[in-house]
Amino acid sequence: MAGYPNVVPQDVINRMPKFQGNNAITIDQHLNIFVNMMEDFEIKFEDVYIKLFIHTLEEDAQDQFKYLLDNSIDSWKKMKNAFILQYGDKKYPRFLLSEFEIIKNNPNEFVHDFNTRFNKTLNRLTVIQRPSDVSCLIKYSDSFDKKAAYYLRDKNPGTLRQAFTMVLLIENNIKEVGKPPKREGIKLINQEKPQSSNYVDLEEVVKNLARAIKEISYKLARAEKGIEEGS
Repeated sequence: MAGYPNVVPQDVINRMPKFQGNNAITIDQHLNIFVNMMEDFEIKFEDVYIKLFIHTLEEDAQDQFKYLLDNSIDSWKKMKNAFILQYGDKKYPRFLLSEFEIIKNNPNEFVHDFNTRFNKTLNRLTVIQRPSDVSCLIKYSDSFDKKAAYYLRDKNPGTLRQAFTMVLLIENNIKEVGKPPKREGIKLINQEKPQSSNYVDLEEVVKNLARAIKEISYKLARAEKGIEEGS
């Protein structure tokens, strides 16, 4: 690496964690171990960071970066992004871009869950190149139905975080409107009868029916008695 003359300590090289690209350790675990060791050794120079990281790679993983041209990777950020792109989720740049372009809020998907999914998709794309803030806001707005998209454009949020919050508020308002009204506890004792004209008191109907049957029985008995006396 031209222009980076700092010496790489041999004792540090010997203690570096190793990554072979065989899934024995994840890229996140490897990066965390490496960065923690750099902090412990108080390594400050970026060129030393990059050279030491190359020494952590073995076999096929090392071959990917071993023959890079001078200054093709001139910062730790570029080194880390190249490593993640190569060994992350095995997605090529065009697929990452396509994934971001087609992302939509699914029916019945909570806004919080979609925001998390949107962020993850955007972060994966950032490994290549992060879209502008305006592009991110437009894409986020277009991910929802027409009403929500129109609302966001009308409110014109300045940041993606503000847009996240606005859509969450829309969802919360919809939930509140859709709630059934609060009801008082049902009174089981001395419950008042409804005042509707269509209300039918079943108990009263049964009483009237019993009374009618009793009267019919009485009349039949009297009629039978009269017949007997006449004969």
